Amino acid sequence: MCHGQSGGVAEYDVKATFLYDFARFVDWPANTTALNRSPFVLCIVGTDPFGSALDRIVRGQRIDQHEIVIRRLSNLDDLTICQIAYVSRAENKNLSGILNRLKGSSTLVVGDAQDFARRGGGIQLYLEDNAVHFSINVDAVQRSHLAISSNVLALAKIVHDIPSEQTN
Repeated sequence: MCHGQSGGVAEYDVKATFLYDFARFVDWPANTTALNRSPFVLCIVGTDPFGSALDRIVRGQRIDQHEIVIRRLSNLDDLTICQIAYVSRAENKNLSGILNRLKGSSTLVVGDAQDFARRGGGIQLYLEDNAVHFSINVDAVQRSHLAISSNVLALAKIVHDIPSEQTN
């Protein structure tokens, strides 16, 4: 997994690469994709900040034997089709509703808004020292029945949910 330079388009090129890498280093329960030809669905919820970068990075790639398909969602009813759901900053105000809609599913929820992971998102991408880094909320990942590679966990800042008495 790479840490890249920030700034403009390059920042989201790096973040797009991270999304693809997360797909490669996370194990989903066997029942999240059909055994044969079902695609691996990577969703962008809200405004797409990636431009063509994400499409370019995943073109022709597979996760295990599954073709990768990108879906850009404006309707939250479609969230349950996603293995990874990237929540754009514009949708951060709806994070609680998005997480409630995904409750019980095995969807990795990724975003880059402030406190995204501590508010219940699975992985938060952030800039520090002109490079993209990430935090992993191990509570959220466990709730989603996902297993993240120990190599990825070693690169991450580990966070937990904000205790509920602090969110009121």
